[in-house]
This record gives sequence, C-alpha cells and structure tokens, in this order.
Amino acid sequence: KERAFCLQLFNKVLNVEIKMDDIKRVIRLGKQSESKKRPMLVELRSRVLKNQVMESLRGLRNAEEPYRGLVICHDMTKLEREECKRLVATAKEREAKEGQGEWIFRVRGAPDRLTIVKLAVRK
Repeated sequence: KERAFCLQLFNKVLNVEIKMDDIKRVIRLGKQSESKKRPMLVELRSRVLKNQVMESLRGLRNAEEPYRGLVICHDMTKLEREECKRLVATAKEREAKEGQGEWIFRVRGAPDRLTIVKLAVRK
C-alpha cells in the first residue's frame, strides 16, 4: 500500500522515473494512532534517484490531494539536525547584518555537507 503510494507520488506527481525495485524499503515510523499522521521512511537504491526526487519537490505545490500536504525531507541523525539548526541561525544572523534587502542567506546541500550560501534577492 505504501509502496504503491510512493510510486504514484514519484512517477505521476514529481515526474521522476522510479520502478518498484528502485525502492529498497518503506517503513512507517512512530506508534500507530487514529488521530496522528505518521511519517514514512522511504529508502531508495541509489543516491541519484534520491537527488532527482529532492530536486523535483516543487511539483508538490500544484499537486492534488492527497499529495498536497506532504512534507519530504532528508533523513538526518540528531547531530545532523542540530548542525542544521545552528547553520540556519547563523544564516539568519548574517542576513540581518549583511542582507540590507539585497542578499539572503540560506542553508543548502546534503545533510552531511550543509553550507551557507549567499543569494541575490529576486525582485
């Protein structure tokens, strides 16, 4: 059931060609409950496929239900999450100091290689 949902999401909504055997495993996380939605961990066979999925996430904006409310993110360890939060706080500080409305600072990259990048503001 979850595999079929993921396949439909990847192929039809995100337009990334993924076959059933490209999905290594799908696991529901957390305790089962009627009132809560539980996260799902999807492990793909190659990093290339994962990168294609992550790059095409803007397709979720215009998706119909049940895909519209989905949040897809990297699976990170506790240390990686803490490092990401620290980098985001640093980026916000730099934006407040140096931004002046011309530049924004964002955290980009894979969980093991996060960096702060300086981007020009779109007008």
